[in-house]
Amino acid sequence: AYWYSYDDTPEGSTMITAGADVLGLDIGLNGRDGAYGAQIGFILGNPYAIDGNTVQPFAGLGTNLTDALEEKSYNASADNVTGIYFEYKTTGLNELVFEVVDRISFNEGRGDAVQHYIKLPATDGAWVGAVVEWDVLVLPDWDHVVATPLNTADLMKLQFKGLGAAQSEGTLAIDNVYFMGATSITPFGDDNSVIMPKRNVSASGLSATYNRGAVSVNWNPSSEIQSGTISLINARGAQVASAPVSKSATVNSTLNAGSIAAGLYFIRVQAVDVNGKGINMQVPVNVVK
Repeated sequence: AYWYSYDDTPEGSTMITAGADVLGLDIGLNGRDGAYGAQIGFILGNPYAIDGNTVQPFAGLGTNLTDALEEKSYNASADNVTGIYFEYKTTGLNELVFEVVDRISFNEGRGDAVQHYIKLPATDGAWVGAVVEWDVLVLPDWDHVVATPLNTADLMKLQFKGLGAAQSEGTLAIDNVYFMGATSITPFGDDNSVIMPKRNVSASGLSATYNRGAVSVNWNPSSEIQSGTISLINARGAQVASAPVSKSATVNSTLNAGSIAAGLYFIRVQAVDVNGKGINMQVPVNVVK
């Protein structure tokens, strides 16, 4: 895999101001906790029109999952991958659009510039972890879209696209990208590549849904829980609600979310099972009002 930067040019007027050179992307000490990560600086351009539609200015980071000839893609299905986990930080943006590009979208088989995506909130300079399961990704509701499922056996790219107001100046950084549930990973590229290592960050049946001012949390852990806490975390990493977890083989809890703003939040579970093993997991939950 190798990283690259991209923006809305030539149609738009966004400028990448830092992090990229003519050969690709510079990887530096821009990651979480000062580790190596990918980062760009930018000045967004102005909205522009394509086929009668207004396109917002953007700047992004991406990584290829193919070989140099774009013939061999990544078969995530064979590795039992259930989704992607990554950590990101933004300044000067309104939102981050995470895109997964399979060969069908790469060859424009669903339409021009059509790929599966999910929108995530901007972080205002804080690092935030995102758990993105395959089934939360959607296609644009444009008239020309050919709505076929994501082919996880033939993945070509992961892209992180930042959108914001015209003439906004800011940064976008990505670190710690993992294939959730992977059994093996064979990275492509040379010794200077940023490798996406395997790491099982499966949420083990943890789910969260929002409905009518409350977030319902359901979890069937592999071993009985002794005690713990369920927290509702906003995009800046602040806790906005919490509930204790009592000794139980299953967890069913409800958090009051009536007073919080709409957006993407995370349910975080920190617990200890009856064997003394610590557990720390989180899953996203969309609050729609």
